[in-house]
Amino acid sequence: MDYSAVFTDTIQIISAVGSLATFGAFLFLFKRDVSKQEQIDKLAAIASALKLQFEQDKENTRLMFLPLIQLFGYQFWNNSKKFNLTIRNVGKPAVIRLLRTVSDSVVREEGKYVAPYDLNTLNENEFTFTLANGFDQENAQIVFDIVFSDQIGNTYKSTFISGKGISRLTEMKLLTSIEKKSYNLI
Repeated sequence: MDYSAVFTDTIQIISAVGSLATFGAFLFLFKRDVSKQEQIDKLAAIASALKLQFEQDKENTRLMFLPLIQLFGYQFWNNSKKFNLTIRNVGKPAVIRLLRTVSDSVVREEGKYVAPYDLNTLNENEFTFTLANGFDQENAQIVFDIVFSDQIGNTYKSTFISGKGISRLTEMKLLTSIEKKSYNLI
C-alpha cells in the first residue's frame, strides 16, 4: 500500500472540507455584515430624526422667548426739531444692545437710554432724536435699527422706518455670530 497516495488523498479531502467550511464562514459573515449594515442604516435614520426633532425643539424654544418690538409712534416737540420715538415690546422681555439711526436726517440723543437697556413687556419706551440740519418734520424719513437680545441669549435686529406718513417694521432677523461681531456684541 502506498501511504503517500493515501496521505495525499487525505490532505485533499481535508482541504476540500476546509474550503467548504471557509466558504460557509464567508457566507455567514456576509449575512452578518448585511444584518449589521441594516442596523447601522436604522440607527442613522433614528439619528436623523432626533436631529430634526432637536432643531424643531430649538426653534420652538426660541419662539417661546421671542421679544416683539413694535413702533408705537413718534411725537415732535412743539416747534422743534426734537421728537420722541416710542417703542413697545409686546413679546417676552428683551435687552436693547444697540439703538442706532441709519438715516442721515436724524441724530439720536443718549439721555437715560444707554445700552444695554432692559425693554420689559408692554412698557412704552421713549427715545429722543433731533433732526439734522436741512431736515424738518415734513421731509425727514427716519430709518433706525434696534439690536436686542432675548432671555436665552439670541440676538435680533429690527429695522424700522418712520416719517412722511409711514411708521413700520421693515425687517426683523436673528443675527448670526458674524453679524453680532460686526455690531461689536461679541
